[in-house]
Amino acid sequence: MRTIIKSIFVFTLLCASCNQRGEETCKLFATPIEDLISHPEKYEGRSIVISGEVTHSGGIGKKTAFKIDDGTASIWVLDKASAPAVGEDVRIRGHVEQWVRLGNKTITVFYASEP
Repeated sequence: MRTIIKSIFVFTLLCASCNQRGEETCKLFATPIEDLISHPEKYEGRSIVISGEVTHSGGIGKKTAFKIDDGTASIWVLDKASAPAVGEDVRIRGHVEQWVRLGNKTITVFYASEP
C-alpha cells in the first residue's frame, strides 16, 4: 500500500512540475505525435496531451494555426488562443480529428481544448 501511495505522490509531483514549466518531464506524459498520425482512430473521442517545439505559426480567420514537432513527427494545431512563437516549447491538451482532402489523402489535425 505504501508503494502505491509513494508512486501516486511522485506522479503528482511530476505532473505539477509539468504544468508549471515546459520541461523534458512534460514529454513523459505526452502522446507521441507519430503515434497520433499513424493511429488517430486509437485517440478518437479522447482528450490527450501533446508537446513539442513550434515550427510554424499563423492565423486562419478567428483561429490560430501552428505546427509543432516533438522529434517523432509534426502536426498542425488549431486553437482559439493566440499562436505561440516559432521556437517556443509548448504542451497542449486537445483532441485529434482527421480531415479528408484531395482524393484519398487524409490530413490529421489536433484541436486545442479551451482552458
